[in-house]
Amino acid sequence: MPTHCQSSPHILVPSQEELLYHYKAVAAAVTIPIILYNIPKNTGINIAVETVAELAKVDNIIGIKDSSGNIDNIEGYIKATKNQKFAVLSGSDSLILKALKIGAKGAIAATANLLTKNDVAIYENFMNSRLEEAEQAQQQIEMLRSVLKLATVPSVLKKSLVLSNMPVGLCRFPVREPKAETMPKIKEMLTYYGL
Repeated sequence: MPTHCQSSPHILVPSQEELLYHYKAVAAAVTIPIILYNIPKNTGINIAVETVAELAKVDNIIGIKDSSGNIDNIEGYIKATKNQKFAVLSGSDSLILKALKIGAKGAIAATANLLTKNDVAIYENFMNSRLEEAEQAQQQIEMLRSVLKLATVPSVLKKSLVLSNMPVGLCRFPVREPKAETMPKIKEMLTYYGL
């Protein structure tokens, strides 16, 4: 079933009350499940724990992807929604295992586009109480994460996928392909992963 991931409005900084209105209006306008998307570095606003607790009561709002990079924020969402059918997901790839340990249901991870088996291994090892293996899989994504920081994430990620024989196409404008000086690092990273 299709799911819609809805981030907070950008360009302006709405109040928490306005965020409630926004998300409830989106939820009322569609019948598909909605996952809230908290990415304050891009939107300029963090969705407050109290706001998430209220939105978790809406039938077709089924979870939140938190890309704040703040494990305390994720924990706040988990505690505020623990008695509801609501999934708190890590959107910060570096926090997947930490988030699972405090009760997150999983992750929506950019690194999974290229390192799918590795990211699944974090989850599966955690679920099977193989914490050392889960930690190793968590650490294994660091090389990719370091390369993703060399340009706009979609440009580096898509170029990495194309070079790995996954023809995902170009990024949407205004994101451009990585600059020539970034390519050796991308290729080095792909070699590191055997891709």
